[in-house]
Parts: sequence; C-alpha cells; structure tokens
Amino acid sequence: MNAPVMRYPWLHLSLVPVVLMMSACEAPPNELTTAVLRDSAGLTIADNPATDGSGQWRLDTVPALDIGGDTGDDDLFGVVGAVRLTDGRIVVADGAQRILAFDSTGRRIATVGRRGSGPEEFEGLGWLQLLPGDSLMAYDTRLRRALVYSPSLIFARMITPEPTNVGLGGIPELIGAFQDGTLLARARLLAGRLASGSGIVRPDNVLLLYDATGSLRDSIGVIPGDEVAIMQGIIAQPRFARKTIVAVGPSAFHVAPGERFEVAVHRADGGISRIIRKAHSPEPVTDADREELRAAGGPDIPSPTSFPALTDMLLDDEGVLWVQEFSRDPDSSARWDTFDSQGRLLGVVDMIPRFRPLHVGRDFVLGVWRDDMDVEHVRFHRLYRDSD
Repeated sequence: MNAPVMRYPWLHLSLVPVVLMMSACEAPPNELTTAVLRDSAGLTIADNPATDGSGQWRLDTVPALDIGGDTGDDDLFGVVGAVRLTDGRIVVADGAQRILAFDSTGRRIATVGRRGSGPEEFEGLGWLQLLPGDSLMAYDTRLRRALVYSPSLIFARMITPEPTNVGLGGIPELIGAFQDGTLLARARLLAGRLASGSGIVRPDNVLLLYDATGSLRDSIGVIPGDEVAIMQGIIAQPRFARKTIVAVGPSAFHVAPGERFEVAVHRADGGISRIIRKAHSPEPVTDADREELRAAGGPDIPSPTSFPALTDMLLDDEGVLWVQEFSRDPDSSARWDTFDSQGRLLGVVDMIPRFRPLHVGRDFVLGVWRDDMDVEHVRFHRLYRDSD
C-alpha cells in the first residue's frame, strides 16, 4: 500500500512544538552563521543571516581544461550534463542527443547515442548523473526512460518506469537515482487547477519511488510544482516563474520551491530531516518589469508577484549543498551559497559570468560556459576552499 501523501510539511512547522536551543553537539558557528535550532521531534532548522561571505571560496578564473567551442566535431550545443570520473575523464551529454567522453587532456575518446527512439538513442536528453563506481545514468525526458552505461560508455541496461494513474497518468518524470539504485520520480497534478480559472497557479507534484528495474514501490509525499500561467484553459510558461528544484544525493534529496530562500532536506522515504534557510527579502515583480516584457514583444502572459529567491541547486562530492541566488541578469557573475551537512553557511562563490556548474568536486568545478557568440564550452576550473 502506498504511504500517505504529505502536503508541504515544512510549511506547517508552527503546528509542531519547537524547542529553540543552541546545539551543544555542533561545531561552534563561524562568523557567517547563526545557531542551528533543533526541535523536540528531531527536525533541525538552520537559519543563516544575509551576510554573503564572499571571497572565502575562490574559483580560478582561468580554466585548466576547455572542451568545445569552434572545434569541428567537438562543437557542443545544449549541454545538459557533464561529470568528471575518478580517473580524470570527462563525460558530457548535449542537445545533439549524444554522450561524449574526453580524456584528461580534452581529447575525445568515445561517443554514444544519436537522435531516435531505438535502444541506445535519445529524443530529449535531460540530465546525466554519475553513479557509484563511475557508472553513468542518462535520462530522456521525452521517452521517459533512463539508460545506464559503464565507465567506458558501454551500454548496460535501459530503465523505463512503469506507468501510474497518479496525477496526469502515464510515466512520471525521473528526477535522479539514490546510491542504492532506487529512483526518485514526480508526477504532476494539474486537472483540478485547469478547471479553477486563470492566472498563475502552482500544480502539486507527487513524489514516487521506483526500484532499479523501474517497478513502482511507493508514493512518498507531495511538493509544489513549477508555476504555470493558465489562460482560458491553455497552459503557458510565465516569465520569472518560481520553479521547484530537486537535488538528489546518495541517500537523501533536497527540495527548494524558490519562493523564499529555503531548502528542505528529505530522507529517501520522503520525511523531512532538516530545513536550511538564509535571510532573504523577496523582490516584487513591478508593472515596469511587465511593461518591459511587453515592449520587447513578448506575449501578454500573467507573471508572479515576486522574483524567485533561488534558481539552481546541486550537491558536490563532499556533501556540500550549493544554491544559486536569483539574478535578473543571466550573463552576470552568479552567486552560489554553500552549506555544510548541518545547513550552516560556509561561504559564497562568485561564479565566472556565463558559467553554470554541473559537477563540483573537492578541488574543481566542471560546468558549461557560453562565449560572446553563445558558443558552448565545457570547462574545468580549480576550486580553492577556505580550508585550502
């Protein structure tokens, strides 16, 4: 039997008796953090101040390795994933529906995949995840299936989650895999919202667990979905929409709805173990912002009342949570806040302009960078943490 569905349990903390106290078992907070608060039920709330901590962690602005650009067969477009294997090889998935492997010098050594619906083909590569032992999982968002490869890019198996009648029915969207092979997926609940009128709505997402073969195991809760605009029964994508970001770790997952700077840390069974917050003042979407969109020729679609607080999130190889702050200018130097396993702010990394990190290790950041002509490069940068 499926587990009971929970509706946004982190929004109902006021209903739970909370004991606010300094955590005696934690390391002393540094100048960037406040105390970690713990309630009687074991739920930890980490409240962090708005101070940025800039400069404590530093990214080398000169890449140690640059892949792509105007290099013929190695041109990259629509990169959706890049990971670094333990031996230094780099694997990239891009919009050409292929997966490419490069050695530690940037020389291409293998390519698999192409556009299509065959056994080793893709229609919509969505993400690439590094699994234990340097195996790889590539997910096709259109065909709703995952392909698993060996570290040498030898095809191992295909996983197609079984259909469900939850939400809109059909095959839910996979989000990622836990270390034990269990898969996390979500299904959107939308029908009731379509009939309720128009404007900005936020359909619920039901979270589902599948085993490593694609068999449905359980439903484990409900989270907010991405904001959409409903106009006379038509679904449109609004500008400035708050999107729910989910980052899957070895045995837990993090959820950030984006309305405020808040991340809920869930166990693999869906229960919440921690809330991570950083002080944030919502920035309203003004009439001037809407007029600017109309002047640019965009469709007249309803917009949210405020901008998102955060726009991206990932977990690095050390278990540190990286959260990208919202910026109006996508070409600016994005700011990424880093938090330890207890939810305490470690520092802020000022990313290189037009660079999006995809895989962060102990001493490196691997990501995709767009040059002035919007040509994509996968770049490897050295990372220096405050303890280095």
